[in-house]
Order: sequence, then structure tokens, then C-alpha cells
Amino acid sequence: MLCNQIVYSINMERLLHTTDPSLRVEGFQKVEELPEELENAFVLVDIDTVGLSSLPDLKDGENIPVALTSKSIPGYTIKLVSLGFYDVLLKPIDEERLRRLLQKLDSSQKVQRIIYLHKREEEVSGELCKELCSIVGNPEGKMKEVLLKVGKAASLDVPVLFFGETGVGKEVFAKALWKTSRRWNGPFVAINCSAVPSELLEAELFGYEKGAFTGAISSKEGLIESAKGGILFLDEVGDLPLHLQPKLLRVLQEKKVRRLGSTKEIHCDFRLISATNKDLKRLVKEGKFREDLYYRISTAEIHIPPLRERKDDIPLLVDCILQNISRETGKRIIGYTEGFLKKVLSYNWPGNVRELENALTRAISSCTGAVLKEEDLDIITQDYENYSLEDTLRREVGRLIREGESNIYYTLMDKLSKTIVQEAFSLLKGNYSRTAKTLGINRLTLKRMLQEDAQCVPKA
Repeated sequence: MLCNQIVYSINMERLLHTTDPSLRVEGFQKVEELPEELENAFVLVDIDTVGLSSLPDLKDGENIPVALTSKSIPGYTIKLVSLGFYDVLLKPIDEERLRRLLQKLDSSQKVQRIIYLHKREEEVSGELCKELCSIVGNPEGKMKEVLLKVGKAASLDVPVLFFGETGVGKEVFAKALWKTSRRWNGPFVAINCSAVPSELLEAELFGYEKGAFTGAISSKEGLIESAKGGILFLDEVGDLPLHLQPKLLRVLQEKKVRRLGSTKEIHCDFRLISATNKDLKRLVKEGKFREDLYYRISTAEIHIPPLRERKDDIPLLVDCILQNISRETGKRIIGYTEGFLKKVLSYNWPGNVRELENALTRAISSCTGAVLKEEDLDIITQDYENYSLEDTLRREVGRLIREGESNIYYTLMDKLSKTIVQEAFSLLKGNYSRTAKTLGINRLTLKRMLQEDAQCVPKA
């Protein structure tokens, strides 16, 4: 229980039922010590003037701490939640949002009154904030839930699975989780499972002894060993060969690894973070991914939404990315025209933040002054109605190849089938029989395809 602090309190009843729109922090009543009867208290902590290292252990006791800050930085949100805060509120306090939060907590009879603690200031890692700002945008928008989940997962030493489309920033979030976890001072060892040939991936992951195979002229530790005390990040884990999956499962269960050509087991203490742009549940049903491994790597699952679902974030993302690129390239950019932003907003960004960054980098390269203009942005924003399906597919294949993507055939076929089924189902008002007949597929097949898509919840 937090105690012996200078606190400010207000009766929760007054906050929940007041009609006074002027209610602010200055209306809080000062209390010299936290009363003993305030078990399970809702605690509002002003951390803008606090050294985070001096905070009490927020995970002890029954209090429900919520951070109050003026820093709208996504990295800060993750850091605070990883320290044990239930949620993060921005200054000035949005009374309606605070009221909803209190009502939510009060429904479980956990809240007795609000306590406000006043403290001192400390910054979070600048590099972490820089990376996150370039993919998050508004930390109070649609990405708020992602930031909270990453922060909560950071405080637990369990495997985490990030899933989402190509280019949404899964590795950046994985690094943010690492930087705010107890393993922050250990290594972050990453490998893309789709970029390494199957016959080499086993040696890369597990290591090998001298003479284990032709060309093994000396012993080498694998990436699992290299991640000791830190994070092993398996990108595109859905492409992990089926014959390696039992070996990885055993390592996760036993925390021991055996190099190729050796009978000796080596203890390995690491945390696994995985990422994929595939539907692992569907791969499990198809027999292409082990069910037991799926459940082992997805103790915590975090979905990163695509950029087209959060277009309100784009202006903030453009500002942040342009500042980063300008700083890195040394080219001075002071702004952009309204036409430039309008063109950015008119595009659907199928490659998500990665494609946006690449497009802005090219725009800065072609810009002759310090202000970006519409003609500097090399993207096609015309309606798809002006092009045949074949032309659209050709452009998408070209884009994926330019960005170095692999498994393009399966990625596009998966997207096509999902889009066809979802669009038909939506246009036909959720009618299974009409949709199945229109598509020329079995009604049971239609139901299965809809249920396999985690983002499509069909009507009963």
C-alpha cells in the first residue's frame, strides 16, 4: 500500500456525478498521509516531476495506479505500463475519459476514492521514442491499446507473439518491449525465418560443433545461445520449417539447447518474441504449424493494426518520419504543402509504415528545396477502378519485390481470398447462403473461411 506520501484526494462520488465542467486537478483536497482505510485505492500519479527510479513498487499491494503526464510519447506509455501502471492519462485531464475509467473500475467495486501523488521529472530513452514515434502517430488514438499491451507484456517474462501485415512495425515494438523489460541490458538477437534457407536455419539457430557437416571447420554457437540473458526475436515465425518446430518447442520447454553434432545440452536463459504476417491458427489447421508450438510462443498476443485503419495518425507520422530522415540525411526540410499531405492521405498504403517511410525518403531525395511538394511524392493515388485486376496485381508484386519480401505468391493469394470473401459477405448483408452461391463455394467452406480470419466476425 502506498503511504507516507504528500497526496491529493477527491471523493469519487463527486467526480462521477458532478455536472461542473471546471473540475480540475486544482480542485483536489490535500491530504498529508494516505488513510489506512484506503485499501484497493485508485491512485492517480503525476509523474511529470518524478524520477521513475524513486517510485514505490507499484506491483505490490492492492492499489490501482494510473499515471498522469503531459508527455504524449508512445515509448513513455509503454515504459509506464511496464512499471505497473494500469493506464496512462494525458494532461490536461480529459474528464470524460477519466470518468469512464473510474466507472469501469467502480463496477468491480475496486475504487473507493482518487488519490493524487505529486512527484519529480525524468525522460525516457530518446532512441526508443524516435523509433516508436515513426510508427505510432497519436499515442492516444487507435495505437493506445497496443502501447498498453506492450507495456503490460514487458513486465512479464513470457513469450510474446506480434502479428500484423507486412510493414506495420512489429520488430520496432519487439525492441520497445525488450528495452522496457527486465532483460533490457541483455542482447536482442534477431533472425528472419523466411530469409534463411531451410538447410542453414537449423545451424544458425542451434549452432554446431566442428565436423558436424561438410564445411563446419570450427564450432559455432547458435543464435539461441547468443540470446542468453536477453531476447531471441524470430521474425516471420510462420515460415519456420515444420521439421525444426519440435526442436524449438523442446528448447522452450527445457531451456536447454543441443548443437548440431553434439550430445551435450547447454542451458539457455532467454525470452522469445516472435512476429508474423500470417494467420498461424489457419496454418495449424492446415498442418503447416504445430499447435503445441503455437500456444507456447503466443502466451501474449499483440495485433498491430494496418495504416489504412488509422489514417488519422498519418499527419503525425509524416512529421516524425520527415524529421528523422532530415536529421539522418542532413537535408533541411522545413515542411510540406497542403497538396503533398492530401496526396499522402489519398493513398491506401498497402505496405504500411515501411512503404510510407520509403516514399518519404524518395520525396526528400527528389525535393530541390526545403519544402516538399505534391510532385515530389512518387506514388500512384488514382482509383483502382482505372486499372484492371492484372495491372493492380503487377504493381503489388513489383512493390513487394522492391521491398525484399519473400513468399509473395502465398501472401497475395491469402490476401485475395480473404478480401473476396469478406467483401462479398459484407455487400450481401451477412447472408451466408447468398454469399456462398454468389462466390460459387460451399456454405460450410464460406463459414470456415470467415471464422479463420480473426478480424472478421460474421453475424450469427
